[in-house]
Amino acid sequence: MRNLSHDFVNPDPDLNKTHAKTLVNIWRHPQLPMKDLCNRVGIEKGSFSTVADHLIKLGYIQVIKDPTDRRKNLLQLTQSGENKAIYIERAFEKYLATKLTKLTSNEEIKLEEILNYIRTINLKLREGASFNGKR
Repeated sequence: MRNLSHDFVNPDPDLNKTHAKTLVNIWRHPQLPMKDLCNRVGIEKGSFSTVADHLIKLGYIQVIKDPTDRRKNLLQLTQSGENKAIYIERAFEKYLATKLTKLTSNEEIKLEEILNYIRTINLKLREGASFNGKR
């Protein structure tokens, strides 16, 4: 799946892939600490300030204080940033749907089973539950 997102051509010429991924991740995960946002986007925190500065300049995000810890800052989408994130997400969904048409119905079923299995494992790992690798 990572290659699919890598091949996706961002529909906005003012944004590179990192900018687009940042907007979509802020939209999907509001109030996400910047450290976690950097991990999701795949860049170091030091490099991220350039990305954030560009998105602020375009009016897509703003910096706010973390309501749970006033010493920390969070990034929040503006209305135009939310609109842009939704636009990018919908374009990616359309791109992905086009790619998935190449699968047979059996392959689609198998893919869904695999993704559900990965979700189950992910939930167990997040909860700290033990997992023995058996189905």
